[in-house]
Amino acid sequence: MKGTPAIVTVPVTKANATSILGAISATGLINVSLRVPKRIKKRKLGRANDGYSIETVTGHYLSFLKATLDEMDKYPEMKGHYLVMDNAPIHSSTDIGKYIHSQGYRYVYLPPYSHEPNPIE
Repeated sequence: MKGTPAIVTVPVTKANATSILGAISATGLINVSLRVPKRIKKRKLGRANDGYSIETVTGHYLSFLKATLDEMDKYPEMKGHYLVMDNAPIHSSTDIGKYIHSQGYRYVYLPPYSHEPNPIE
């Protein structure tokens, strides 16, 4: 009816988010990591969760990044290369940038919502 707001009922599903972290270069795959939420036995006080571990956070990404840069260090021709990252919150911590620079690499961020120049997407 005219003047009546449309109301749509959408079923709610609680799916577990599986995260895939990947690093590629012009020559191929450098590193890939699959993170599947694990069942938690105890609930932490003050935290609401559905019994599963939290999503991928900066600490997980930093661990992945360390493994990736260790792999890149095996190839001297990769030293000093740029890491290109999207603007996901886990990529933008100052710790991430500091670590990349400390290992002799540089980084840039893609513009927001830029799937075309992001080949891993």
